[in-house]
Amino acid sequence: MSKTAVKLIQKVTWVGSIANIALAFIKITVGKLTGSQALIADGVHSFSDLVTDTAIIIGSRYWTAPADTEHPYGHGRFETLTNIFIGFILAIVGIGIGWDSLHSISTQSHSQPGILAFSAAVASIVVKEALYRWTAIQAKSINSRALYANAWHHRSDALSSLPVAIAVIAKLFFSYLSLFRSNCSINCNGNDFKSIV
Repeated sequence: MSKTAVKLIQKVTWVGSIANIALAFIKITVGKLTGSQALIADGVHSFSDLVTDTAIIIGSRYWTAPADTEHPYGHGRFETLTNIFIGFILAIVGIGIGWDSLHSISTQSHSQPGILAFSAAVASIVVKEALYRWTAIQAKSINSRALYANAWHHRSDALSSLPVAIAVIAKLFFSYLSLFRSNCSINCNGNDFKSIV
């Protein structure tokens, strides 16, 4: 692999790392401000991308090294090991998100995440999907399996933000519906309420 390819791998990975840090801080901060446990868990998931980004940055120095007497066929196995590591991290993150989801279902929350939480989730979806597409294109252009695996980690972050956005909208919808019904039951007689609903 050429030095240009190594620089591209590192550039793409650094851009992804900076985006991951920014998104993680935004999601965790907004999650705490709005009381959205799902958004906080999603922010922690964004931090997990930094682990795989570090593996790419360090690993690319080894798997792109030229063949030598001890490794006459090159150092491509380091890329395979990096892929395995990324897959392992994705599995742990998936288990963690599932655990957090089960925990949040079992605990009663009286907080009401609003449009701010929804906006943070949607911003994450847009940014992470854009990172996925850009990283995947760059990975294919230099035929880097590890960089392509990291692209999929970006997409997993986008996909994990989708249920967060849906959950926030659903919670808002049902709280407004509940408020509407309680106001109608106070202000309307039974016949009027039936004609409204």
